[in-house]
Amino acid sequence: MVRPAAVLPRRQPRQARSRQTVERLLEAADRLLERDGLLAFNTNAVAAEAGIDIASLYQYFPAKEAIIYALLEQRCLGLQARCEVWRLEAEHMSLPALLEQVSNALYPAEGNGWSLSSLQPMIERVPELKDLTEGFHQDMAAFWADVLQERGSILPRPQLIEYCRLFQTLLSSGHGFVAGRPAEHSELLHEWLCDVGLTMLRRCLPGGSGI
Repeated sequence: MVRPAAVLPRRQPRQARSRQTVERLLEAADRLLERDGLLAFNTNAVAAEAGIDIASLYQYFPAKEAIIYALLEQRCLGLQARCEVWRLEAEHMSLPALLEQVSNALYPAEGNGWSLSSLQPMIERVPELKDLTEGFHQDMAAFWADVLQERGSILPRPQLIEYCRLFQTLLSSGHGFVAGRPAEHSELLHEWLCDVGLTMLRRCLPGGSGI
């Protein structure tokens, strides 16, 4: 995956010590984003969380957007790899169970990591982040289209992918609304969104099957 110049790190880590520094920074950024959210996210906070001098951070990342891009790219690549596992498991899983598993990975509950939807304010204003996210959502739409075709959907492939893209967008927007809500509310909203998503997926299957 090629990074656009606007979010390209200042230099690539080549030695083991440099790679460890970048890994520490990204791990710290990951913790900070999960714990304090996007509003508190900045280069000084990341450097402090990692226990690394700010000057060392700037050797690799020119701005917080570059750090977010690296985290988002890492997360998208990891989820794409999990998609391959889900494809293999889908044949032996019910549609509700598969949707729950995928939703938990993409939109984790509080304390289980940050979700893509929590980055939406920055994604909307940074074109490179938006392009990366759009590409990922398109891949997820293709994944759901494959799942539905395996379960007997007879919609034409282009129409099915567009429908799944809409499904993916609505699910992401809904979980973006859930982010930051009290835990007792967010759990109920998460369940409701899964029910809505399941209804959407079933509409593409013969007889609205719940298989």
